[in-house]
Amino acid sequence: MAMNTTPKELFYIDLKKKRETQGIEISEISEQTKINPKYFIEFEKGNFEVLPQVYTRLFLRSYAIEIGADPVKILENYEIHTTGKIQPKNEFKFSPILENTEDTKQEISNEISFFDDDNLFKDINLKKIIGIAVALFLLIFIVSKLRDLTKETTADDGVNNTSTEQIETSQIFSNSKEIIQHKANLLGSYLDGFSFLDRKTISLGISPPYTLNVVSTIHSTIKIKTIEDGITTLDKELDLNPAKPLERESKGKLHFELNNIDGITVTLNGNDKIISQFLKPENISNNDLAIRVILEEDGSLTAEYFQAN
Repeated sequence: MAMNTTPKELFYIDLKKKRETQGIEISEISEQTKINPKYFIEFEKGNFEVLPQVYTRLFLRSYAIEIGADPVKILENYEIHTTGKIQPKNEFKFSPILENTEDTKQEISNEISFFDDDNLFKDINLKKIIGIAVALFLLIFIVSKLRDLTKETTADDGVNNTSTEQIETSQIFSNSKEIIQHKANLLGSYLDGFSFLDRKTISLGISPPYTLNVVSTIHSTIKIKTIEDGITTLDKELDLNPAKPLERESKGKLHFELNNIDGITVTLNGNDKIISQFLKPENISNNDLAIRVILEEDGSLTAEYFQAN
């Protein structure tokens, strides 16, 4: 496979840096996508020949989504890296028949036309119909092979058949993955056992991108959700380990929830004063207090407080 010697060769190094900067482990991506982690390890080395190209593109797209990168841009960089250019997308051209003349018939002989003044479907190009049929056959074949490969990789990790079906859906149809994740993270489920106390709102006068940094002195958890261009790029409960900062970025909306704030320091865009003023209402202990923070794209921040029942 020919390689193009351009700065785009380093795009996979940039992906690794973005993942490490956000504190995302390859094992987390593998758990979320149900894809064998060995493929992501090879991708970060620039080794894209471990899989057929169609699977590489699908797995690389899943990887990009999990680290908050633009999957379209990443796949373009992959094409430049492996072929030296962005491959043109096939388009079908349709032209109406204006007159029943020899010039018009000659012009349309290489296109698909569905209507004629004298006879419907008269000038349909047989070669293009066959081409479309072959393309549909190849699509069915690729989906079938993807199903077999996905089952094989998940079998190594002991994933059951029900989980495998969900994995296939998440890799082929990204919208289905969003639905599955939404069902697994119902609004408020993280704060079950808490009662609403109060709400505060303030305009911070800042705009995306937002960088959230959380440090905890004890083992705890945090639920983070990021929404960029109307698409949920992250919606997950993450572990907070002592002395190991957790960092996440968002180019749009940023939500996070803590079911206790004991020993936790929150920093937004390098400023530990912006959010800390919201983390401690009076007369409530840290162990009994939970908080939900919603930061909009216009810089408005809403903090909601909850007390353990």
